[in-house]
Amino acid sequence: MWPGGFDYSVSPGLRDCGFRSGCNQHDICYETCNSDKQACDSAFREELRRACRREFPFPTSGEEGSWGRRGVCLSRADAYGSAVKGLGQKAYDEAQKVSCECCGVMPPPDMYNGTFQYNMRSGGAGTGSSRFDVIGNSTVAIARGPDGSYSMTGAFQLTGGFVSLASCDCTLQSGSSALTDAKLFLVPTTGRYTWRWGASFQAMATCTARSGSGMCPSSYPVSANFNSGDESCEGTGTTTFTMPNMLVGSFERTCRSSGVVTRETTVSWSFAGQ
Repeated sequence: MWPGGFDYSVSPGLRDCGFRSGCNQHDICYETCNSDKQACDSAFREELRRACRREFPFPTSGEEGSWGRRGVCLSRADAYGSAVKGLGQKAYDEAQKVSCECCGVMPPPDMYNGTFQYNMRSGGAGTGSSRFDVIGNSTVAIARGPDGSYSMTGAFQLTGGFVSLASCDCTLQSGSSALTDAKLFLVPTTGRYTWRWGASFQAMATCTARSGSGMCPSSYPVSANFNSGDESCEGTGTTTFTMPNMLVGSFERTCRSSGVVTRETTVSWSFAGQ
């Protein structure tokens, strides 16, 4: 039987091609938790072609019929390889579900929904730049793409912030932006993942002039971002999982220059598989 329950037939002259072994290996590959379907299908096709070359070698004189049988066998091997590639997804998914749940490991879901919280403070005394605080959050939808990585959609919502300018102190009131370059990369075999996002927008601000005079802005540009895989600054956090259907963690990152803290970022999140 083919994966997916399809029966296959072999012409009388080809019944000894040796396809059965390749089919059995393909079944085992599908039933191995977190195996790669494309790799299983490619190995299956190549094993069938090897069986053809083994059963019908280049003919010697007096074996004219071997040429035709070898060609037909190779054509069948290619046809079966194309069939599992196009029709085997259901069989693969069912085999993965059984094998992974049996062994305590689940394949990653196709989608997550969740939220994250963000708190960043930069600049200030001794840093050579103005103090800048940003607090916000986002509700996100995360979907797996053809390459196995996940794209994240959502909007960052500013919930608070502060900026100290040359002559004004400004409280950031409101602002939002769609997430940009937002991706999740998950590696089930190691139980680890990384994720990133960015957002840029103009925030409404209420400012007070420290000198009692001068012009203060009514808005201020905000740029917020996070990348759990960025190692340019020291950080501690949790980006591991036991079961891939629930990703919960937090991360704290501290950047320093000449021993002075120039930026501190704290992010926490919860993503549930759908």
